[in-house]
Amino acid sequence: MVTLSPRPKTVPSGGRVFAESKFPSFGEFNSNSRIGSSGGDLGPCGNSCSLLHPKSLLSKAEVAFHKVLLDAVPEAPIFPKVRVADVMDADERYSGDFLRISQKHFDWVLCHPISFEPLIAIELDDSSHQWSHKQRKNDQVKDEVAQEAGIQLLRFPWQPHYDAAQIREKIATELDRIAHDKEGGTINSTS
Repeated sequence: MVTLSPRPKTVPSGGRVFAESKFPSFGEFNSNSRIGSSGGDLGPCGNSCSLLHPKSLLSKAEVAFHKVLLDAVPEAPIFPKVRVADVMDADERYSGDFLRISQKHFDWVLCHPISFEPLIAIELDDSSHQWSHKQRKNDQVKDEVAQEAGIQLLRFPWQPHYDAAQIREKIATELDRIAHDKEGGTINSTS
């Protein structure tokens, strides 16, 4: 059975790679920072004409939740913005099933630390998940494909503050269920 041990009192930062590199420290970044930027955006014509520039992969709300996820489950690899089609296979590349999932992503995917098998997909639901018809439809598709593929999808509502211990408990409970189902041979059953 796979269970999470109590969270270690100290978590190795792993910051040595960044400390020895030429990257600025994380504290030097802000929402307007760009790696390699010297103040202006130099486009292909050598001046500030480019309309394209890098942006953060995560919104401010997602960055805050990501930090809590990493704190809550430091022993598990957690990847943000994972395309649904990269987590599960459709029978044919251009089938209706593939097209249904090819343009959607999970907010995060928690994987097994050795095999990197996707174990839990995680969604952060803000208020748009309640009032936007398009968002509700996207959520329904993600719920359906996760269930079909046998991957648990956990949804967390957006909050101004998160309790890492509660998030850890919810994830640990789900990991225990997954381990139990695998031992009993029922991980992909839908009956």
